[in-house]
Order: sequence, then C-alpha cells, then structure tokens
Amino acid sequence: MNYKTFSTIFPIPEDIFKQLEQFQDLLNIWNKAYNLVQKDSLKEFWTRHVLDSLELYLYLKLWQETYKETLLYDLGSGGGFPGIILAIVGIKNIVLVEARQKKCAFLREVCRVLRLEIPIYCMRFEEMVFESSTFICRALAPFQDLLKLSNLPKVSHETFHLWGIKGIGIEKEIEDGKKIGIDRPYKVHLGQFREGNRIIEILPTVR
Repeated sequence: MNYKTFSTIFPIPEDIFKQLEQFQDLLNIWNKAYNLVQKDSLKEFWTRHVLDSLELYLYLKLWQETYKETLLYDLGSGGGFPGIILAIVGIKNIVLVEARQKKCAFLREVCRVLRLEIPIYCMRFEEMVFESSTFICRALAPFQDLLKLSNLPKVSHETFHLWGIKGIGIEKEIEDGKKIGIDRPYKVHLGQFREGNRIIEILPTVR
C-alpha cells in the first residue's frame, strides 16, 4: 500500500508512514527466521496488521486526553501488534509485555531502529507487577479469560480497563459468558477498517 492510498483511510504525516514501512521491512526479515506472524499474513500487512491495530486509536486518543500519564500495557505484544503500531502513530505511555525471547528480541530491534522509547518486559504477564490497570491486546484470549485479567497481581479490579481487538467470534464468547455470569460492564464496538472486526472494551466498575 502506498502513502496516498493509506492516508485516505487513516490520515498521517508521510514521515510516520515511512516508519510503518521500516517496521514492515524489519518484520519481513525477522519473520523468515522466527515466525513472528503467519507467513501468509505478511501479504496483508497494511490491512490485517496495521489497520487492525489502528482500530484502537480513536478510543485511546480520547482516553489519553484525561489519563495523560497512565501506563498502557500491551499484553502478548508478539510481533508488535497493536502496541508498536499505536506508538508509531502517537499513542503515549505504551508498555510491551511478551513472554517469548525471540519476539522480545524483535521488539527491541524495532524500537532501536525506529528510535521508539518503549519499555519491553520479556516475561509472562501473570508474573508482572503492573503500575496501572489499563490494557490493550489483540486476539489474546477468549472473553471470559479477558475478564479474569482484572484479578492479576497489583491490578485494581475496580479501575481495570481493557480494549481488545477481536473478530465476530466475540459475540458467541459473550453469549457463552452470560451463561456463567459476567461480573463487570463491557461494550462491543464495530471496527472501522475491516469487516468483521470488533473491539471489546471491558470497563472499570468505578471511575
């Protein structure tokens, strides 16, 4: 995808687009050795990976108008989606959490080349000591398991707030969850950029 086409979908300065292209080049190189993402998905880098990640942009931009200094943890950062993409386009205070060493090495290299100052924790998020209770993720876990993340150590159950990028399967996951019981408020937002995308937002119980 070229800059002109991309900017009609998601307007950004050309230098930011060039950073995304640099990221794409690094992903293509590293993926040959480490299988960071499915090989076939590289052909859909802009639609399947970049624009999927940007589904969260408007929600986080609005949220950061109020919570300017709050850390935003990307759980299971993997190949850098959505955390790296969101950081490139200007979302602040992102922290990457990824358990696999090879993927952490890739994330560090991306941050070095693109000069992104993003903390990276190479560990299971169940072992993290979090400094905030705000999270993002992409295809991390079923809905019921996302709800359980509010019980992580040092996470406030009351102020826990999560945005997750999901597909249409989230609707069945929620229906299954209702049979067991859902103990906190949530919203499902339609995606902007790809048919079938959904954003699950698990809300704080207090503000």
